[in-house]
Amino acid sequence: MKNEFGILKAKSLKGALNFKQLTNEEIDQRLTKYFKTHQFMRRCDFQSLCGMARSTAMRHIRRLREEGKLKNEGGVMQPIYVPESGYYGAI
Repeated sequence: MKNEFGILKAKSLKGALNFKQLTNEEIDQRLTKYFKTHQFMRRCDFQSLCGMARSTAMRHIRRLREEGKLKNEGGVMQPIYVPESGYYGAI
């Protein structure tokens, strides 16, 4: 492989991946704004909306479901999240 590519130089990222940690209140604000124009949300939508890694997004979705703010209207393998009544503008 060395013959194919030549000499490779690698540089450590050392903190180049800066994910901003959002508070629960900031997440709620973003979800309220999101659900004004969308009927449902997938995990990847939540992930990009909040700028989180997949595992962090799943942890927050699990928390929001336990708090009764989101519910899964899809299947186990293809979840579709909608706001519970009284949250994020849902009536």
